[in-house]
Amino acid sequence: MEEVLSHIKPLAAVVGGIIPFVVGFIWYNPKVFGITWMQAIGKTEEDLSKGNMILIYGLSFVSCIILAFFLQVTVEIAHWHPGENGGPATHSHHTFGHGAFHGLFLGIGFALPVVLVLGLFAQFNWKYIAINISYWLVCFTLIGGLVDAWI
Repeated sequence: MEEVLSHIKPLAAVVGGIIPFVVGFIWYNPKVFGITWMQAIGKTEEDLSKGNMILIYGLSFVSCIILAFFLQVTVEIAHWHPGENGGPATHSHHTFGHGAFHGLFLGIGFALPVVLVLGLFAQFNWKYIAINISYWLVCFTLIGGLVDAWI
């Protein structure tokens, strides 16, 4: 594990933590899915602007950095392979595409079920669930690609 952690780049996690904000700026824009999403949760732009934005954006950013860090660790672990004839482990190639695949795979395995279960128990409609699941799958894919190419 020490060998894996030696390849982790903290700056990649910070930059990766910005990705959900960039994607969200586009995804939840009223011209894309924003109006449908707000209707699904029964809120207006005015309602949403009343929240504590420092707390919302601050904790969201910290959470996204944590997500990017653990995606980076997981993608890095996926690159280590046992060496030939019991020799030391080898470290395989790093590309954006390979990391994006791992990010999407992890998004399907972790983000999709979590968002789906939360949406179902909160009794949100399918549009809300689909918008949020697809948003997180795009984010996981892009973060996975970024952190893998960065290593």
